[in-house]
Amino acid sequence: MEILEGNEKHIDACLSIAKELRQYFTEASIATMSKDLRNHVLYIAMGLNKVRGFMTIQRKNGQVAEISWMAVKLNY
Repeated sequence: MEILEGNEKHIDACLSIAKELRQYFTEASIATMSKDLRNHVLYIAMGLNKVRGFMTIQRKNGQVAEISWMAVKLNY
């Protein structure tokens, strides 16, 4: 498993993971997540050349940041 900074090309894979986890993410949260994945710092966990998990970080100011979204593909 390798942790990398994600970009626009990883967003669909991240949303796909979230959609598989319906017990944690509603349609409304996935819609918000879709926007946040483009505007927050995105990190991805890659395994076998596929996105297996992700985390976004929202910077609040120069000293404060928070994890805004995080998910891991089932069975990982």
